[in-house]
Amino acid sequence: MWISIIISSIVVAQDPPNAVDMIVYHVHPPQYTGLANMNTGDVLGDSFFKYNEVLTTQICEDPNSKLKIPGLCDNPEQFSPLNVISKVTLRVNPHFGRYGSCNICTKAIQRMVKCTLGTYFCSCGGECPPIVGREYVPDRINQVVPRGLDRETFWIKNLANRTGGMWYSTPETGECGNPRAEQCNWKLVNTLKVINASCLDGLLDNELTRKGASCFNKCGDQSRNTSSLCYATCYYGTLLGPSCIDTYPCVGGFSKEQLTEIWENAFQVCPSVQL
Repeated sequence: MWISIIISSIVVAQDPPNAVDMIVYHVHPPQYTGLANMNTGDVLGDSFFKYNEVLTTQICEDPNSKLKIPGLCDNPEQFSPLNVISKVTLRVNPHFGRYGSCNICTKAIQRMVKCTLGTYFCSCGGECPPIVGREYVPDRINQVVPRGLDRETFWIKNLANRTGGMWYSTPETGECGNPRAEQCNWKLVNTLKVINASCLDGLLDNELTRKGASCFNKCGDQSRNTSSLCYATCYYGTLLGPSCIDTYPCVGGFSKEQLTEIWENAFQVCPSVQL
């Protein structure tokens, strides 16, 4: 008698050692999935990244801005109108290392690393080690932003000081189950929800223009032009407080708790997007 046994196997990536689950967010163009060679943040960390976009526009349109670092002004994660925000569960080995700056490659060599055009890569001033990187946002900003007394410097430092938050980097060389991996230090467990970034933008813009109506109304036909200086001044004046244009640290505006509430509310009311 012949007995045939058919074994069906499902390959499941192993867990990293000492595994800890975290809820993190990633702003990205919708054609990219996963987290290999990408940056994520907690609510406040990614709030900084998202709420910094108006300032980034000001920096990129100012030919004399000293905050214009290589790659900033052609970063699709900040300037694509089709961007989405993914809320995911990330399982990590909590032995964190140096944070890597991860971006979509737009040149053959960026940040001292060779990369393939159109793909994500990470740089730690060279190749990143195969472990999850972590950095406190204000520490990162204080490292890369030069001292200055211009409004752009005050805005970015005050924004980082207000949000705080953590950023993470997940190099593919540390992804559990990735054929390119050297170690197993992280894996994407699941995607909880994806929303259009424009939906969050709209919710925040409505809050700001309502609270700062007296300022935005003075901008006339530029009151909704996010690239205008008048809009930016009212945006950060309302978000952080009017004195934040020339004072650090400053007070006023929205608290950490209010910024967190706006972000989390977006994932309640904004429609889900299928990638």
